[in-house]
Amino acid sequence: YDLPAADSGPDGIATGPDGNLWFTEQIGNAIGRITPEGEFARYPLPVADSFPTRITAGPDGGMWFTEIAGDRIGRIEVGAGRPKADLAVRLSAPATVREGEEYTYTVTVTDKGPFGAADAVVTLNLPRGAQVTGAAPAADPGSHRVSRRIDALGAGQLRVFHVTVRAAQRPVVVASATVRARTPDPRRGDNTDRAVTRVSRR
Repeated sequence: YDLPAADSGPDGIATGPDGNLWFTEQIGNAIGRITPEGEFARYPLPVADSFPTRITAGPDGGMWFTEIAGDRIGRIEVGAGRPKADLAVRLSAPATVREGEEYTYTVTVTDKGPFGAADAVVTLNLPRGAQVTGAAPAADPGSHRVSRRIDALGAGQLRVFHVTVRAAQRPVVVASATVRARTPDPRRGDNTDRAVTRVSRR
């Protein structure tokens, strides 16, 4: 059976009390499950680079595993559903700038857990008329949108990136940032944020 995620590095495998096979992904930093019918489920670990190896069924009905790099013992509920990651994005910018002046948007993405987020994408929607001038991810052709992909974000981790622009010729500019991921997010109210900047004449 081919694993759903490339470069997973499977190692330990054991039968769970649910009759399925559970295995560790050393490189993928996740616990996997495969049914006798060949259906996969994948659970990214909360802490990045844990390097899980051995796994076994515990007397409490859970699956227990070792984390070599993390110096920890982990446990996962056998009846666990799909892993979830509560992502949040925060956007900040100066309150006021002068017309034609350069200023910077700061985008912060945080994973509040309980699991890591896979294939997250954060998008900054710039105000019309703003010109990207800094060393930032390239704007999408024909739009005022800047996107960055985060392949893996562990629970409790954050990523920050900056976009420098030249102020548009209008009194007030509004930008927004959004984040989404392949891992389900149980609370999406903090997946979007916006920043308002007033532009004064020179």
